[in-house]
Amino acid sequence: MPEQETFLELQTPDGASVTIIKTYDQQLAREAFGQMDAEAKDLLWKSLKIETAYDPTDLPTLDEQEARDSLLLDEMTEQGRDIWPNFSYFVVSRRTGRQMEFLYVSPDWPSADEYATTHFRR
Repeated sequence: MPEQETFLELQTPDGASVTIIKTYDQQLAREAFGQMDAEAKDLLWKSLKIETAYDPTDLPTLDEQEARDSLLLDEMTEQGRDIWPNFSYFVVSRRTGRQMEFLYVSPDWPSADEYATTHFRR
């Protein structure tokens, strides 16, 4: 399996560091997804173009958050296909001192970069 690599590192004004890594670890991608907030999930939903990939009548409503999250996780995981048999994901994390949190995960670089640079200016 290919090795994880760092694609971007930013320092925030408050002294935290924001990193985007490319990983081939599906478990790490799922863990990062589990820590995403609603805003991050909305960006991922749009970047994966879920509204155009499915018949709108088949999509869970905004009130069905658990079903929406399940669909979003499945799509993110499946779209992470890299070179067979590998899957890859871009994970945005923030480290403050010894504490690290995952903020965003995506199968594509542009949306991970957009998330990081929108929330943490270069």
